[in-house]
Amino acid sequence: MLAALEGATDLYFDRVSQILLPQWSKGRIALVGDACACPSLLAGEGSSMAMAEGYTLAGELKAAGGDYARAFARYEQRLRPYVERKQKGARGFAGSFVPKTALGLWGRNVAIEAMTRLGLTRLAFGAQLNDNFALRNNR
Repeated sequence: MLAALEGATDLYFDRVSQILLPQWSKGRIALVGDACACPSLLAGEGSSMAMAEGYTLAGELKAAGGDYARAFARYEQRLRPYVERKQKGARGFAGSFVPKTALGLWGRNVAIEAMTRLGLTRLAFGAQLNDNFALRNNR
């Protein structure tokens, strides 16, 4: 891999980052998905979170009867605890996902292999995979 990197002319690098905003709306504009609440690529849940956010925002807009300020506030109030849990989980996972040393990389690989062989992945990551956020019926 390092040898191939030497001759590469089309390499792209970017940082793994997380969006942390104090507020998800301003005036008549509200953000959804990665624009307001990206946990990071380490969480692997951006699409499902964006769908839940869009669905929740649509329901709050309907319930508010045109009062977008009230709808935006309710949308954020309902989703922020869920999003913050996901972001915290991604931050906690980051150190093990991308170790800083060769020993850390070896340890990560051994742990993943052991969890996979022993069927322990749900036990190790179950709390992060299960959500207690319930979508409301928007009809």
